[in-house]
Amino acid sequence: MVTERLSQFYEFEGQSWDASLDYVIKCINEAWRNYKRRLTAKYIKNKDPIAVRDGHVPLGIPMEDWRVFVDQRTTEEFKRASARNKVNRAKLKGPACFGRHSMAVTRHKMAMEKNLTSDAEIGRCEVFLRAHTRKDKVVQYPDLAEKLDELYSSNPASRMTDMNDALTELVGSDNRG
Repeated sequence: MVTERLSQFYEFEGQSWDASLDYVIKCINEAWRNYKRRLTAKYIKNKDPIAVRDGHVPLGIPMEDWRVFVDQRTTEEFKRASARNKVNRAKLKGPACFGRHSMAVTRHKMAMEKNLTSDAEIGRCEVFLRAHTRKDKVVQYPDLAEKLDELYSSNPASRMTDMNDALTELVGSDNRG
């Protein structure tokens, strides 16, 4: 059903349908989560739930749907989960700083900047450091960056992506495969 519905709106030429469908669904889900987050921040957070529920409804949202959304966002369960997530985000030692770009896109941009013929010539450690460095060149993991430099100097081969590269030695293997 989902594939039939999406194929009415999207055309995927020369690509695997499954991979394309997964990508489209991922993008739709992300856009939906971001939209709900923006609605919550703009209209609901730190405001009286009753006044919000019965007051101004954002353009394009039916009143019935808006009331259900406000009710869901003002439950104690949602507030507890939100508070827990806020605490967990605060525990991050060095959040990623590369915005919408994935690690793969960041790696590709780095390869293009260095005029390399392949993205494979950029090591996982370099991409990790770039992803955790702000625009003003402040590294989010300064201790880790120093340790990586020490490992690089002692073993230059540890720069390249490998099961035993310098980053794996310091922070462990990737969780997502």
